[in-house]
Amino acid sequence: MKRFIKRIFVFSLLTFIMLIGIIVSSNILINKDSNFSIDKNYAYIVLGHSHPEEAFNDSIIQKTKNFARGGEHYFYTYLKAKKIIESNPQIKVVFLELTNNQISIDMTKWIEDTQKNLVNIPNFAPVMTFEDHSFLIKQNPLSYFKSQEMVIKNNLNFLLYRKKNILIQRDWGGFYANPRQKVDSIIKSNEKQKKLNSTKIVVDTTNLPFVDKIASICKKRGIQLFLIRSPQHPKYAYCENEEQLQKILKTRYSQLFYLDFENFYLLNDDYADLEHLNYKGAKKFSLFFDALLKKGLIQSSNPEQMVQDEILKQNSIK
Repeated sequence: MKRFIKRIFVFSLLTFIMLIGIIVSSNILINKDSNFSIDKNYAYIVLGHSHPEEAFNDSIIQKTKNFARGGEHYFYTYLKAKKIIESNPQIKVVFLELTNNQISIDMTKWIEDTQKNLVNIPNFAPVMTFEDHSFLIKQNPLSYFKSQEMVIKNNLNFLLYRKKNILIQRDWGGFYANPRQKVDSIIKSNEKQKKLNSTKIVVDTTNLPFVDKIASICKKRGIQLFLIRSPQHPKYAYCENEEQLQKILKTRYSQLFYLDFENFYLLNDDYADLEHLNYKGAKKFSLFFDALLKKGLIQSSNPEQMVQDEILKQNSIK
């Protein structure tokens, strides 16, 4: 009996070592710059969660590639920024969303949530360091170890079928033309608004250390980082923490430009809901943003004021 148990133990140990070997070696093989390259014409990238994902239509914005992705915690945004920047030396500017809901209490859940991790860990495994893996294990060890089966499957699929670009194969983000148009019905029901407005405002800084890391990468690479806020509806509930957001911007990020498009005028029909633009709103905003770039937004000595001046001009036309 002892001999049988010993054999089972040895077999299990060898299997475990073999799986670890497959994971590590496949991650190393995939983690090449050529697998993360984008067109040389793209000099600007957009990063963040669903707000910029549904606002920046990069098909009509010059030199810009949108890599924002809905529901993405900024730990994963940091991994994405680091690899895309080091693999694409033509990138000169990063636009990174920093808005009200990113300092709300539910951001912690985005890095602890099992389903999100089962999607994101296999997506980003090849570019993670030992410290990155350790961080995720501490957040949710069960989801981390459960995700490794998909890591093996995805990595072998990429290598065996000789796929060329992980940015496409693993959905590292991109513009989403949201077809919804539900603002009027949401305002009418107003249930979420009442619930949030009656709750004490709590600030969660879970995302901010990774904003700091992205800022550090950009500084080392000589890349200009702009923090941005995409348009959101005036009745959006999380705007209740505006005072806290402004304090963070004035203290923690006083050295960075903050391009604030919150007051960009749009109709209710241009929103998917109170926080996201639909495809019509995205087109209007993206045309406006493209015009800003052509007028010299990047080169401006005061891009924050330029944005506000151009918004006032645009809104006066409405």
